[in-house]
Amino acid sequence: MQLTLRLKLFLILVTTSVALILSMLFFTLSSFEVGVSDYLSEVNAQRMEKLSQRLAQLHQRHGSFEFLEQDPILAAALEGLLWEGESEAELLDEIPEEELAELEYGFVPLIFIIDPDRHPLYGDYDPHAPARLQPIEQDGQPLGWLGIREDEFGDGTITFIEAQTREFWIIAVIMVLVSMLAALISAQHFQRAIRPLIQGTRALTQGQYRTRIAVTSKDELGDLSRDFNQLATTLEQNEQARRKWVEDISHELKTPLTLMRGEIEAVQDGLREMTPATLELLSQDIDRLNHLVDDLKALWQSEPDALQLETAPCRIDQLLRQCVGKFETQLSAQQLKLSCELESDIEIIADQKRLTQVIDNLLTNSLRYTDQPGELSIRLQRADPAIQLLVEDSGPGVGDGDLPHLFDRLYRVERSRNRSLGGFGIGLAICRNIIQAHQGRIEAHHSELGGLRIEIELPGELTDAR
Repeated sequence: MQLTLRLKLFLILVTTSVALILSMLFFTLSSFEVGVSDYLSEVNAQRMEKLSQRLAQLHQRHGSFEFLEQDPILAAALEGLLWEGESEAELLDEIPEEELAELEYGFVPLIFIIDPDRHPLYGDYDPHAPARLQPIEQDGQPLGWLGIREDEFGDGTITFIEAQTREFWIIAVIMVLVSMLAALISAQHFQRAIRPLIQGTRALTQGQYRTRIAVTSKDELGDLSRDFNQLATTLEQNEQARRKWVEDISHELKTPLTLMRGEIEAVQDGLREMTPATLELLSQDIDRLNHLVDDLKALWQSEPDALQLETAPCRIDQLLRQCVGKFETQLSAQQLKLSCELESDIEIIADQKRLTQVIDNLLTNSLRYTDQPGELSIRLQRADPAIQLLVEDSGPGVGDGDLPHLFDRLYRVERSRNRSLGGFGIGLAICRNIIQAHQGRIEAHHSELGGLRIEIELPGELTDAR
């Protein structure tokens, strides 16, 4: 049989409660028995001492203990001092009239009196039976011993302890039943609390990412419910991003393929001749497809789980000058005025090849989207303990709503910076992955020049280079 979580929790709580209750019961019973025995022994010793003193007084009055044989009613009252602890006069007043006659002829004493030499003077004395003895003295002279068999005292003590033990067991049984009820309620409550989590998890495994569960408590289960909802939200966003990714890739692939197919069908239908110009158009479409495939491969290689950095000391100021030098001809052709402010002797631990890829992507974007004539500004400065790189260009800029998404895969602005000569919206996503792999930060802001400002912050030294 498979044990459910509710049954396991119930058994754990009940077992623990029963073990604690039984331990407490046995400890209480043992302590109670010892305590009661000690207490009754002390009380009985005090009462026997009181009775022996009273017998000494009566012995002085009567001259012997024969008065006990002659007056059984008085003997019964005196014996009552052992059980009630009152005076014999009060006990005589409490004896009903109908019992006085019975005591007159049928009283059997429980106590006995022996002389100093242990000869019986009164009562049933058995020298072999264990008994409790109390000396009877008068003016310091021994008159004898007052005695009572141990079992006479013990019977009452045992009866009392047995009665209390039964009551303790009844209380223990009630406590066990109550603990079982409490354990059952707690187990059911816990099961009700986690059932939505179980159902929600199963729904997530089936792709139902819109599943949410109600947060009904402020304890750890409530925290778990909130974490579950956050997980579901993240999975839903990832699924939406995946769908959009596939949709965008399909669209990007479909466009050149459609153009190629149109050209080929036009040739097949005789609408266009296979001329060098037609072949050039087909070649351009193929190049566009190859470029897209290369960009997708580069994006995949820049993902955190695929990117491997080959770090080494790198003079980033020299690296920037080399990259800018490669673009001087293109910048001049597009009438872009370049301004460079690079602090010298800045060395960091980085992957030089990957940083070159980032700088090339940023410069390519500026060339692609900046109106001519325009401006391009590059600044490199220390911002202890980090290094800061700023790349700014002139207009056109991007809207406020576009800034947070510029580093998303395949995201392209639908307005002035998106032209037919634009890329696939992959370059900035690659830059983000590479900078984050270097434990750095990259952000996009509006530029005072009218266009876009890319801020990059890199640590002076990688703490966990891969």
